Amino acid sequence: MPILIETNTVSIRRAGQHDKIALWHIHTSAVREILSKYYTPREIRQWLGSLRPEGYEYSIESKECVVAEYRGKVIGFGQMDCKNALIEAIYVLPDYVRRGIGTKILHTLEGKAMGSGVTALQLCSSLYAVPFYENAGFKAQLNIHHQLPDGTMLPCIYMIKKLLSSP
Repeated sequence: MPILIETNTVSIRRAGQHDKIALWHIHTSAVREILSKYYTPREIRQWLGSLRPEGYEYSIESKECVVAEYRGKVIGFGQMDCKNALIEAIYVLPDYVRRGIGTKILHTLEGKAMGSGVTALQLCSSLYAVPFYENAGFKAQLNIHHQLPDGTMLPCIYMIKKLLSSP
């Protein structure tokens, strides 16, 4: 059952190496409990098999990687490659979805992108997240596939959003 929270009580901060297990837990929980409705059992198995806590170390150090915290618990994260204007991930624990947390993470990343001079963002959305990104102003461009390390191809949607420039 979804947990009731006030979004204004959720804080966003930069991720640290101490968060990598939480990021892994959030990511695997979302894939297992939410995305399994959109992908085959084999795709989910391969996806989960490609995720490891140490796999987040590089993103935490080298990219924009933020976490959402509620009452001291990390409940969501997002990561962006600002150099390539690419949102790479936004995941929220299943019990906290549809509470504005993903939107808060996305707005934080968009602010960081604009602060770096980025004028448009791109991403490859899971099939589940397309409506979330459309509501945030992203436009679907084409159906593509994301390749997992073992070669499994996951269907996804390539999307772009033009960012408002400051006057």
